[in-house]
Amino acid sequence: MTAEAALAAWVAQTCAAVRVEVAWLGIAPERLAPGGTPHWSGDPCQAHPALELTWRTDAGVDRMTVRPELAIWVSGPVATAPVSPGEPIPWHPGEIPLAALAGGVWTGGDPLAIRPIRAGEALTRANTREAPDLPAGSAVTLRVRVGDLEVRAVGALLDPGTFGEPVRVVNHATHAIVRGRLVGPDTVELGELP
Repeated sequence: MTAEAALAAWVAQTCAAVRVEVAWLGIAPERLAPGGTPHWSGDPCQAHPALELTWRTDAGVDRMTVRPELAIWVSGPVATAPVSPGEPIPWHPGEIPLAALAGGVWTGGDPLAIRPIRAGEALTRANTREAPDLPAGSAVTLRVRVGDLEVRAVGALLDPGTFGEPVRVVNHATHAIVRGRLVGPDTVELGELP
């Protein structure tokens, strides 16, 4: 096996790549003695990796550090249409250049755009965020405990809300803005009062 073919196969396995192209090996081919067996080590899953090549022949072992030029594609979500910030992103699985994955591949549920996204652009943790469980303006029941007594009121979310996270709500009866925790699809727990 050639050093180039061994590198492509090793990178595909190490980086969970669906496609690898070795544009430049990083060494002159004549430096490698004929009939050698390559062994690669290092971290190839980055833009300009420094890798170790061990080239074994009957005459001995040659070790060298090389900086190959690699194009690596991984499987991940790709936008199917352009969207503006705050909009849901339609997507499908596709091939993504590893170099385009600022922040890592998006692995959440329903993504929302943080910034404008073009059709065909990779969805990453840098350009998407999780869609909230409830949008701003959703009607909710405000619940607060006073000892053994539970008091309820009707209100609305002022910001999008995610279950288990703090939210701001307006109490429709008093028009007061308070903070609580979204504990269900229509309930905000305000906490126990003294």
